[in-house]
Amino acid sequence: MSEYLVATYGGDVPTTKEVSDKWYNVMKCFSPGDGISTADLAHAMKLYEACLSGADAMKLTYFNKYGRGEAIRMALWKAGVEFEDIRLTPEEWKAKKMTPEFEFNCLPMLCHGDFKTSQSFSVLAYVGECYNLLPTDPYLRYLGESFAQYTWDDFFMGKIAKCM
Repeated sequence: MSEYLVATYGGDVPTTKEVSDKWYNVMKCFSPGDGISTADLAHAMKLYEACLSGADAMKLTYFNKYGRGEAIRMALWKAGVEFEDIRLTPEEWKAKKMTPEFEFNCLPMLCHGDFKTSQSFSVLAYVGECYNLLPTDPYLRYLGESFAQYTWDDFFMGKIAKCM
């Protein structure tokens, strides 16, 4: 394990194989010696700890419609995760949009403990990683992500909606 982790977390560094493997995967991407800032490393650790924590409830904030939030709702449902589904009205969103509560001032946003993430595909990737919904084979993952991005772009750019 990284000396940084031992110094930071003392004897509380996870030891089970599954947790250690996930810990290693996070740490091989983020390490202070690689020129990664302490803030970036702290962000990665928050993401990792939230992912491992089953105690912290998830909260998904989006509008009361399908749109960009529905794929996230379906992924959480598929994973069997209980989550708070916060559905804002346009008026509520207008009042909250420019507050520090919302990363990038956009929806959907997923909160998992202290960790917040927004942008639909980033949220889906996070949920997929946390709950083993993504293929482990890089080629199969590429196919799934490229197809999802292609159809997503077509739908939201109006190409699919015009055909209906």
